[in-house]
Amino acid sequence: MPENIPTGYKKGLNLAQYYKDRGMERSSEAKKWNLQLRLAEDAFTADEEEKSWYSLAGSTLGAAIGFGTGGWEGAQTGWKVGGEGGKWYQSEFISDYEPEKYYTDTDVGKFDVSQKYDIEERNRRFKQADESRFWKDLTETMETVGSLWMMYEGAEFLGSKIPSTGGKGPELSLTVPELDPVSIDPVEVVVTPVSDWQPSGRPGGGTWVW
Repeated sequence: MPENIPTGYKKGLNLAQYYKDRGMERSSEAKKWNLQLRLAEDAFTADEEEKSWYSLAGSTLGAAIGFGTGGWEGAQTGWKVGGEGGKWYQSEFISDYEPEKYYTDTDVGKFDVSQKYDIEERNRRFKQADESRFWKDLTETMETVGSLWMMYEGAEFLGSKIPSTGGKGPELSLTVPELDPVSIDPVEVVVTPVSDWQPSGRPGGGTWVW
């Protein structure tokens, strides 16, 4: 007799009903998890696209203002500053994306209860992807600050002269946490119809092959 069969099924030796119930639950849970995963991925992608549009709008506006006040050099500065400003404006004031809102449900039913730990790990890695995105954005901003420093070193800013670094720019360092790559695969469940189950071949059956 197969292992880990609930007592109620063992008492009645109703293995056909057990496999039918388990198969139906697996199919239902797989549909639910795949839908939740797709919604989470769509929300993440939509938030990234929105951030890109805000960054582009900020760059365009910044370049226009910069060109009007400082010519081509001002336009270059405005493009960089505006892009970073638009990105962080979207992130801090517009975006309502939170990975916790899109976690996969950990209710795994009465069969296959060990899958709960796999789902919890998937949720953790989804949150980790959002954290990785934050560090990526911050690194890009620091790189932009460094490039602007090199453009304007020695110039006056707010009554003070920007220190010169000999064209090397400021020494900026940022320690980014080590994060695991994120790879989230949809749940795939193959359910064999009850009609396809066959007895093992012994007279009287008793053992089922699926």
